[in-house]
Amino acid sequence: MSDNVYAKINDRSKLIFKKLVESYLNTGSPAGSETIMKMGGLNLSSASIRSILSNLQKEGLLYAPHRSAGRMPTEKGMRFFCRRAIRVWKNFQNRQRKY
Repeated sequence: MSDNVYAKINDRSKLIFKKLVESYLNTGSPAGSETIMKMGGLNLSSASIRSILSNLQKEGLLYAPHRSAGRMPTEKGMRFFCRRAIRVWKNFQNRQRKY
């Protein structure tokens, strides 16, 4: 996966994606807009969240097992999430070394 996908996704979409993956990792089930909205930290309607989820699905990061289900990360989505988590961890370690 190229960094191009990362560059195309805005911060709000990244946050929603992060919340969806965290929900999936905790429950093993697809997450919908209502679930993400209930997790807090967003000032968005469920319709806005659904629109962002749809865009993330078009990027290949999410998929819906069926129409009425929530969405879950694809393999590409999990790689995207893990790479981002590793970058954050490395930055944290580098800052710790400075102090």
